[in-house]
Amino acid sequence: MLIIEQIRQINQLNAADPAAEVYLFDEPVSALSKSEILEKIKPEECRPDLYYDKKGRKYTLADNARLKESLNLARISDVTVPRYAFVCQNCNLRLYPSVKGVYLNNQDIDYFAVKWLKIGDRLIVWHTDWLRKWCFVQTNNAWGWVEAENIAYAEMDIWLNYAKRDFVTSLLPKMTLQTEQKLSQEIYFATRLALADARKNSMEVLLPQKGAGGELVLEKIFLPNQGAWHRGYAPLTGENILRLGEKFIGERYAWGGVGGGHDCTSLIADLYASCGIIMPSNSYKQLHLAGIEKIAADMPLNARRSLIQQASTGSVLLFRGHGMIYCGERNERQLILHSVYRLKEGFINQTVVGFLEQKRENGHSLLESVEGIWDIWRLMKNQ
Repeated sequence: MLIIEQIRQINQLNAADPAAEVYLFDEPVSALSKSEILEKIKPEECRPDLYYDKKGRKYTLADNARLKESLNLARISDVTVPRYAFVCQNCNLRLYPSVKGVYLNNQDIDYFAVKWLKIGDRLIVWHTDWLRKWCFVQTNNAWGWVEAENIAYAEMDIWLNYAKRDFVTSLLPKMTLQTEQKLSQEIYFATRLALADARKNSMEVLLPQKGAGGELVLEKIFLPNQGAWHRGYAPLTGENILRLGEKFIGERYAWGGVGGGHDCTSLIADLYASCGIIMPSNSYKQLHLAGIEKIAADMPLNARRSLIQQASTGSVLLFRGHGMIYCGERNERQLILHSVYRLKEGFINQTVVGFLEQKRENGHSLLESVEGIWDIWRLMKNQ
């Protein structure tokens, strides 16, 4: 099992590569220039006309113009000072400031969904849309837009110190808490909440809520179902990654974590987050994980099998567009856990345990597609 100092080292290694887009949020954040913010907003890629709405209507160039106008780009200052905030309501991080989904024809994947934000997640706010109903934010592994009503602003010291407190991590896919105001608050897997009291047996946490003026209010609440929580992070072992992953078998596939579900890489990210590791947000960025072992495209299948066989259980197998958790072998077949939308055999649309020999839609097997193996336990052994 990796100890907390080793986990910190791994996060630092991953944060050192800008292409991974991992942010530790362990110190004050520097101001950004207008060009740096525009680089993250990517207004030139704001093209809903490439997609359809939920009813199958093709978006138009006029839709592009309206959405680009809402980005409020003219109001970005030459230098922007960060504002610190917390998620106070679970919500989806969006590619652009719109709740309207954008879909390819005959699909139910909303391509403007980026990731699911959980209560207690810390954010940096860099910009707002022209109506101030949306905020452009930075999370610990992604950038995008979030509805302003779902976040609460905090002073920098409070924002930093919240992450330094003792904490608990939720280990159920979903549960419901009742606040003192008798409001129901859904809690999702890998939610991290700071403890109000550091005494060993205390399970009173500080739940981020939004005050009347938009400011952060930390509400003290006692946690029921204490077996659903782990004090600190869950143990980072391959066996535990698989044990936690089993809880999601059968869960419907959800691109960008819509509704608190998972796609392939958000499943990986949440499983590792519950153990303290900040993972990049998609497979392209995860291929920049520190110490990842790259596999040449022309490597023979037998050599690929042998290489993967040497990986620790719970390692991450990646290619551009998909990520999987290695589960070991059964009857000389290599098993994987993954959330997958479709394979050559048809719609899967859920989290399953499968085999690397299964074919993708393009006819190539998952085995011959793997481009990288990330074995965190081997990485730390070699440090």
